[in-house]
Amino acid sequence: MFAPLNETELASDPAGAMDDGVRHTPIVPVPEDAPPMDFKYRKFGKPDKVWTYRDAEGHLVAHVCRWSLPGGGKEVRPVTYCDLGDGMQGWRSQGVPEPRPLYNLPEILERADARVIITEGEKSSEAAAALFPDWVTTTTMNGAKSPGKTDFTPLAGRTVIIATDFDDAGRSYGQKVHGLLQKAGAGEILHLRPEDVAGYMWRDGKLVERPGEIPEGWDLADAVEEGWTPEAMREHIAAHDLPKPYVLDPGLPVDRARHRIRDREEA
Repeated sequence: MFAPLNETELASDPAGAMDDGVRHTPIVPVPEDAPPMDFKYRKFGKPDKVWTYRDAEGHLVAHVCRWSLPGGGKEVRPVTYCDLGDGMQGWRSQGVPEPRPLYNLPEILERADARVIITEGEKSSEAAAALFPDWVTTTTMNGAKSPGKTDFTPLAGRTVIIATDFDDAGRSYGQKVHGLLQKAGAGEILHLRPEDVAGYMWRDGKLVERPGEIPEGWDLADAVEEGWTPEAMREHIAAHDLPKPYVLDPGLPVDRARHRIRDREEA
């Protein structure tokens, strides 16, 4: 019924399958005969990182792409295969219809007995996969912006660990995800607080308390860069009985000097 853009049509657009600023209709799942995603953003060209989302049957739903910006910063956008009108289809920067699948959904369903760890963003999810190979890692599309658009029902009855970033946005994301997990019927909801890991650093092969404050926005990707390994993480978690049950209390302040969230009695 529809046809992908041909070479002549692509040639008329110097940016290739670019972001044209027009709202198109995503086709979900992506047709099996669709061409591979070769998206170019008008301002920054091809993405330097691509993460793929699939539905419960393993069919391609969309990609999430990241561009590293000149001078620092990043641009992260979903890229979907769309009906462009006039019988044409192509890859565009377009949001995914609700309900959106969890990242790594087929693996979540395949490893039904494994714990599931939820991070804020795909980069942190990749880091979690490296640090916690016994767990299944996932995240929500668009990170902290709109977790409510994701379908959490595949986590009904599961033990889920929320690993939050060390900032206000991370704490807010964790609380939102906690509520969504409760609504979806998750079994046990635990919390791996950033302070539980970031409060320590490796020095000369030994784990010591971090000197000074935890960096704003610290996440599990930073843990990998700081030298944490699966073996070290396994020992650390066992020694400190982590993760703990998730405690909802938006009024608790972050105590950066002591690397933990104070109890209300101390606040």
